[in-house]
Amino acid sequence: MDVVRFRLELVIDARRPLDVLDAISKAGFYTPLIVDLSEVVPAPEDYYIYGTAPVLQMTVICEGSFMRSSYESVMPKSVKDAITEGRAGGVAKGGAGLSGRPVPSHHPGGGYRSAPRGGRGDLRNDPEGPAPRRGRN
Repeated sequence: MDVVRFRLELVIDARRPLDVLDAISKAGFYTPLIVDLSEVVPAPEDYYIYGTAPVLQMTVICEGSFMRSSYESVMPKSVKDAITEGRAGGVAKGGAGLSGRPVPSHHPGGGYRSAPRGGRGDLRNDPEGPAPRRGRN
């Protein structure tokens, strides 16, 4: 079993964020870890028209559990070697960090950070995704 973190960026109906999270969770062994909701400013000049219902941009950091046997046949040799040697994803065998200690999912000084007191999440240190966009969403 492999546990993989991934990032989803969605534009959703503003009335249904919990339905979206429920659908993500039911689609597989996916666990939403961090959710960031932000306003989508209408921009018809950029040809982005989402209709008349209010929408939000939702960024979700998830963790998924995948059976390695289902995709190992298409895995590149370099990835297989990294897993065997304990170098895959910066995590050593058994889920411990390269220092041998478990790696917390939220830690000061880097990695993922949760939203401060109900505000927008801070994903600047997300190693898997692009830097947050500036200006209009």
